[in-house]
Amino acid sequence: MVKYFLILLIAFSSVANTMANLNAEMPQPLRLLVERSQCIISGYVVKLYPQNQGNPWGSTIAQIAVLEKLQGSIAADTIEVIFNSNIVCPAPPRYTANTHILAFLDRDKEGHYYTHALKYGAKTLAPADIAIYKARILEMQQIAQLKNKTERYTQTVEWLVKCAEQPATRWEGGFELSLQSDFMVYYDKRYQDGFRKGLTEAHKERLKTALLATTDMGADDLFLVDMVYAGNEKVINVFMLNGLKTQPPSDWLTGGFMRRLAHLSDTPEMKKLMDNYGKLQFENNKATEMNNCIAEFIKLVEKAVVPNS
Repeated sequence: MVKYFLILLIAFSSVANTMANLNAEMPQPLRLLVERSQCIISGYVVKLYPQNQGNPWGSTIAQIAVLEKLQGSIAADTIEVIFNSNIVCPAPPRYTANTHILAFLDRDKEGHYYTHALKYGAKTLAPADIAIYKARILEMQQIAQLKNKTERYTQTVEWLVKCAEQPATRWEGGFELSLQSDFMVYYDKRYQDGFRKGLTEAHKERLKTALLATTDMGADDLFLVDMVYAGNEKVINVFMLNGLKTQPPSDWLTGGFMRRLAHLSDTPEMKKLMDNYGKLQFENNKATEMNNCIAEFIKLVEKAVVPNS
């Protein structure tokens, strides 16, 4: 009995320590990660092993070879990062052996490294995408040093647009430029939609070009859809409709496109389809019914988006 109590105590302490080191509201995009993380590294996860043998609920240690130090003082070429994957919500950081990682880290008084902002602070990426992130990180470090608030704001908006243009960093820029597009913002009412006000017509044209060039669509593209829709309704409607036709069904992307297109067919049939889709989202083994629902939706919307269809 004492043994099991000690295991539970260790597990609780581990989770509590992880939460105490969060030091950030959720969610946290790249700008805030650069601003608030003590250290940033590009690294390679060599191996994982439990912090406490015999405790399946305890923390795990990720041994990381430091390939590049982008922020903070880290003397070692290899570091150990403590994380706990047993947390359900908010989502914990994920480290996988034999992968490249961009890690945003904090250090406790004992010198132990923890991931800043949980899942947002551990990004498993291809080397090419890490290079894109590195460029944006170095730029933000320079922008943060600007004394003139107006210039810093203007350059930050430009930086966010550059993030949103690239698929690898689309969420990082899109989140702060179009907060209402992401339901996660409702977890923290302190977020303000101030950066979107700084978008120029030239910015929006660049974002539209980036969106229409996207072939492998994802939920992050919804940020761009919402930012450039006004004044470009026809072309964006066609883009979303093509996405529904060509992309595999996805809860966030498919549902996002459907909710944004449903107004084009203001009929009882459309309302019934959307209600049905909402129910099917939460049911298992309903792939056929879901595909049929999407197909019927496409037929209804196509009449409005593509004349004489």
